[in-house]
Amino acid sequence: MDWRRWASIARLTIRKMSCPNGSKKLLTQKIIFVKLQWILRQKKSHPDPESFCHELENWRIIIIRKKGENNMIVVHANDPTTRVLRLLYEQREDVKMCITEKSTNGAVRRALKADDTIMMLGHGNRYGLFSTPNRKGVFTRLLIDDGHTQFLRGKTCIGIWCHADEYAYRHGLHGLFSGMIISELQEAIDNNILATKEEIDAEMEKFTLRLKYCIENYPLEEVPQRMLELDDTKSKLTRFNYGNLVYYT
Repeated sequence: MDWRRWASIARLTIRKMSCPNGSKKLLTQKIIFVKLQWILRQKKSHPDPESFCHELENWRIIIIRKKGENNMIVVHANDPTTRVLRLLYEQREDVKMCITEKSTNGAVRRALKADDTIMMLGHGNRYGLFSTPNRKGVFTRLLIDDGHTQFLRGKTCIGIWCHADEYAYRHGLHGLFSGMIISELQEAIDNNILATKEEIDAEMEKFTLRLKYCIENYPLEEVPQRMLELDDTKSKLTRFNYGNLVYYT
């Protein structure tokens, strides 16, 4: 019996398994084949179906437990102009904490020390992620700045703010980052993109929902290319936004 036959048995076994919280997505055909080859190499013979299915079930449980342990910290100020980015983390069960403009600098540092995945969202520049603007509309505080990179290195980061890619590149961070993303009318004007506020708002929501889908269903290194493939409008606005994602190893 060859390994493809055992892969067929594996798929049948998985269909009978109880996979809570969407963990069934983890057991893709590719992963099954890799695990199968590993089992056969270790045993140097074909296992009987019952013992193989039992081993696969144990492996599934280990994956689910590891997934549950990998909590996410979200850093996102309550700015109405970036509220749509909440779609990226709302209803995620692995979000442990959300840092906002109300959090002290000490609280931000403590939170960043705790977990392996950090999602940072909002407005910003190459020097970091902004808090909310003051009454005059001026950003005077950085929630994430150069001083936080010691807590971000070696972790998986997702940074979606204008010029987050430059911040990440300067500090050698790992993960998915955006360049300039047009989310407001003035940003479109500054970048010579003809679009109405209504068009920008509608496209930004589509962009965010698609980004959420890609983050949850593909490895982060595949997300930039997957997003380009999902751009069905291909206007100057969407080509600009969808083309400004980068992954750093």
